[in-house]
Amino acid sequence: MNAFTDNFSRDFDKSNGRAFMKDGDIFYSPNCAHEVDVPQPLPFGGNPLYPKLQHNGRHNLWDLDVSMYKRPAWWTIQFGWLAFFHMSDAQLKFRLFSALDSASTRHYSAGESGYKLPPGEMNRWQCIDTQLSRASRLLLDHYGLYAMLPFEPWQFGYLRSHPRHGSLMVCLEKARKWFHVCIAQLSYLVAGAETREVQSNRYPSHARLHWIDLLLSSGIDVGIDKRWIDLLMDTTVILYTPEVERAGIFLHLADELSTSQPTVAWYVLYGVPVWYP
Repeated sequence: MNAFTDNFSRDFDKSNGRAFMKDGDIFYSPNCAHEVDVPQPLPFGGNPLYPKLQHNGRHNLWDLDVSMYKRPAWWTIQFGWLAFFHMSDAQLKFRLFSALDSASTRHYSAGESGYKLPPGEMNRWQCIDTQLSRASRLLLDHYGLYAMLPFEPWQFGYLRSHPRHGSLMVCLEKARKWFHVCIAQLSYLVAGAETREVQSNRYPSHARLHWIDLLLSSGIDVGIDKRWIDLLMDTTVILYTPEVERAGIFLHLADELSTSQPTVAWYVLYGVPVWYP
């Protein structure tokens, strides 16, 4: 049975919905009036978080184009969380992530080793990187949620020196954009954690307290403390309203009862646009 099915009614507001036809098939969304391109199914073994192989048989993370995650895709158990990807890039303006904002990272050190972030800036980037990774891993493991974890942003190279200033700037921009991917996954995992808590707890209003306690008890060593939680609450990461535009998801309704696919009602509850034939 779908773990995200039981407690969510189908009696939700459909006033913002729309149907459209694509190649002879009718698609409907109960919560989005925009017409979108119908995505191609992910090929077997495909991984949208991994770049294509180059001619030399290697992968180059810089080949990844984060803008692709702003387009809705068909749900898969590993990558369904990408539906929570924010359409706006404004998250990095919030205090929790402000060290990543481009206005805060214009300065660099130039020496014999090349160009790199100053130590203080580098530490702040790595701290946010580590905190996002720890929070996501804790929620994923504790609540038994389904998601393939993305690369951590440091793998784009912001911890090392670069021979040219331009290379450092590209590196920082690539890593900065990848933080949005990690933020999207945390957004999904918090929604999943709250759902698990609501379904297992006689007091649904306590659901948020439980995942917060988990992060505080097991993330304090990387700086996840009460102030961090307060700053997280001030972001749109865990604000699940239609005003926070997200990429959305395509669902096959027949899969709701036979797979771990969340229901249409669940996505609507968390402000995620959803379409289905």
